[in-house]
Amino acid sequence: MEGNIADEFSEAQEQFLETQDNKAWRGWMRGAAIVLGGSAFLYVFGTFWVGRSIWDNPTARELLGLRELPLVIGLVVVGVCLRAVRFYYFGRRLRWTVPLLPSFVVFVASFSLTATPGKAGELLKSALLRRRYGTSVAECAGVLVVERLGDLLALLILASSGLLLFSGLRYYFFLSVAIVGLICITPRTICYTILLWSTRYKWFRPLAERLIRILHTIDTLLKPEPLLIGLALAFGAWGSEALAFNVLVYRLPVEIPLVASFSIVGLSAVVGALSMLPGGLGGVEAVMVLLLTELGVDLPSSTVTVILFRLCTLYLMTLAGFCFLGLWKVINSTAKPPLR
Repeated sequence: MEGNIADEFSEAQEQFLETQDNKAWRGWMRGAAIVLGGSAFLYVFGTFWVGRSIWDNPTARELLGLRELPLVIGLVVVGVCLRAVRFYYFGRRLRWTVPLLPSFVVFVASFSLTATPGKAGELLKSALLRRRYGTSVAECAGVLVVERLGDLLALLILASSGLLLFSGLRYYFFLSVAIVGLICITPRTICYTILLWSTRYKWFRPLAERLIRILHTIDTLLKPEPLLIGLALAFGAWGSEALAFNVLVYRLPVEIPLVASFSIVGLSAVVGALSMLPGGLGGVEAVMVLLLTELGVDLPSSTVTVILFRLCTLYLMTLAGFCFLGLWKVINSTAKPPLR
């Protein structure tokens, strides 16, 4: 009798916690959707207000009815899929038990928090995977670091392809290479030594041990094989986005070579990443418009091209992230977390 009462109480408690969790989830999703819609509106309105001359430019107005938009979105989606494959591959290298489909859903869901400083919102992946599959937060953080390093290296390769077209930016390019090189070297040569020394102090030991586990994950994924495979996937992903940008600029009155499109996407994305601004807002757009005008494109056409590209990448993928976040909630509503 007492056992039945205890079981009923436990079941009622679980149902109550699940109900509270669902309420919190719906509230968070509603608030996040409002923030996304509001920021997208302000972004588009502000950009068009700055470039009011767009409406007087027939070429720019023609771009707003771009027929190739499905192709642009398709190329962006291909890039996202390649990055999702890289995330799954890194997980397999770390012996995660996450299947391909959940890994893909979690990866796209992380785009819901793209507009955070340094894309720190992508740590959402660790929260979702830990709850369902018990993956280590330190390993997820290490994967995030290696992903960002791979993205920066791939973008620098893309940027170097058309560097001769933008001779005035060579110093910024080499400065970016130096910064990325320091980021790759510092964790192993300096941070690891400092953290080992810090474990002697009890008050700092727990944090130091977590950071050491992150560095171990980074070391595992920066070995030659995973590094080259991850870099190849990153290059393919960002190259796909560069092709999408080239489709947009193809209809401009000024002929833009493919290598120039690669360089524009690469340089602007590196600037956005190193600026640590949420989603690179402002920095990416300014660099892209600057480089297009340097190639002879008028300001209105440059502005509307950049707006379309950012809507097809940043905001469309953020919206997809919210949709996949809801999908993750649905497919895991009846699943129970693993025993630890």
